[in-house]
Amino acid sequence: SLREAGVPAGRAALEGLRKYDIGGLELSKALAGAGADDWATAPFTIRVDCTLTDDSGTQGVWLEDYVFQIVEGAMSPASVSIDTLPAGALCDISEVLTGGANSTEVSIDSVVTGGTTASATIAAGLDSDVVVTNTFELSEIDVTKVITGLGAELYGEGPFRVSLTCTREVNNETETIEIPGGATRDLRSDTLPLAYFAEYTG
Repeated sequence: SLREAGVPAGRAALEGLRKYDIGGLELSKALAGAGADDWATAPFTIRVDCTLTDDSGTQGVWLEDYVFQIVEGAMSPASVSIDTLPAGALCDISEVLTGGANSTEVSIDSVVTGGTTASATIAAGLDSDVVVTNTFELSEIDVTKVITGLGAELYGEGPFRVSLTCTREVNNETETIEIPGGATRDLRSDTLPLAYFAEYTG
């Protein structure tokens, strides 16, 4: 339909011609990976930046950041509808804050682009389905202490103890990770010659 493309106050405004066929975007967030339940706790910010090129030139028609976050076990908001975009506008959808995810992909109408940015051209009378998926992986660290030398049998029984400190980058800040099961471990040996080890998983 031919309607006025409404742009809320405080966002990029359409200048000149005011009548356009309109379409939209339906924006949502998904999580994947074995680590999502434990580590996908920070907010995610998705930026939608749209421009329109017509006889008057190229102009910005939409610029807005949308914040998603897990609240009480569910993604909030579940989705965001942007339904007053002028047909023909080119919209860049970029996740500018990934919440510390290991990887990101953007799906537009089931076409998947790896990375944090993808683009959609607005079609008249249609809403493109945009899903930004963050994957959180788990890993483990094995710590091994090997006792060698002529005095190993007499003096190398221990006890031995190690402490692990880990950090990760979350939304442009470095945070210290709370180690699952505790940061300090006693090394144990199940072998001869003595080889002490501890395992960190999470």
